[in-house]
This record gives sequence, structure tokens and C-alpha cells, in this order.
Amino acid sequence: MLDENGMISLLNQKLYKAFWKNAIAAFITLIIVFIMCMVSYIHFLNETESLMIVILCFALFVVVLVVGVISLLPFKKDVKLVKSGKIESITGTVVRYKKIVHGGDPTTYSYLPIIKDIHSNWIEVEIKADNTVLNKIYHCVYLPNTKLGICVEFQSTSDLIQ
Repeated sequence: MLDENGMISLLNQKLYKAFWKNAIAAFITLIIVFIMCMVSYIHFLNETESLMIVILCFALFVVVLVVGVISLLPFKKDVKLVKSGKIESITGTVVRYKKIVHGGDPTTYSYLPIIKDIHSNWIEVEIKADNTVLNKIYHCVYLPNTKLGICVEFQSTSDLIQ
């Protein structure tokens, strides 16, 4: 069974991997839209494109830039938490799963466990963690903004952390 420091180390790796994946995707999308804007501007200069198309293209560039920055804000907040050592933890039971629908053809689904704290029945946390089973007890370390987490199942009630 992983100790708390091992779980934090895995969570740190998971955070940076997800951050770079999102940052690279946003950057590539931004480059593609920028190239489209430059091409439409060149066509405008050659008088084969209207000014409205160029304006719309640059508006799209600004929207993609803003969405890219906003999508990275939760990662920025969680990196601060990791650096300050303020990672959240919970010991609880998986009470249900939240279904996430991903677009595409075919439509795909993922399920995020909802964990209810065994010490405080009113606390429930949604965590992006793998390999959880309904009604089993887990100790999880997680980041509240990105909801990334690492969970370890308790094998017996003597393993419970008080």
C-alpha cells in the first residue's frame, strides 16, 4: 500500500502531465487559428477576401486565446497548493459515480467517483481517480481545482487513518 508521500508524488506527476497536455493542446490550437488569420489577412491584402472574414478570424483567435488561458487557471491554482504543501485528503466510501459525456463519434463516457468522508457524513468530494469500486473505503489525496486525485483502497478496518 502506498504511503501518503508516495501518493502525493504520484499526484504531482499526474498534475504536471495533465497541465502540459492541456497547455500543448491549447498552444497547437492557437497556432492553427493564427495561421488561418494570417492566410485570410494575406488574401485580404490581395483583395480576394473581405475585411469581415479577417475580423472574424482574429476574433476567433482572441476567443481561443481566452479559453486557453481560462482552461489553465485551475492548474495554476493547484500548482500553488502543491508547492505550499496544502494538498487535500479524504478517507471515505465511494457512494456513487458522476457520468461525464464526451462528444464524438461514437460518444464516450467516463465516470468520476463521489467519495463521502467517513468522519463527516456531510462532506462529499468528486475526484478524478482510477480503479475505484462502489461502497469500498479509500484514502485519497486530491487537488480541489482540477479534481485530480490518487486513491488507495483500505484492505481492512485496521488500516483506517484517524
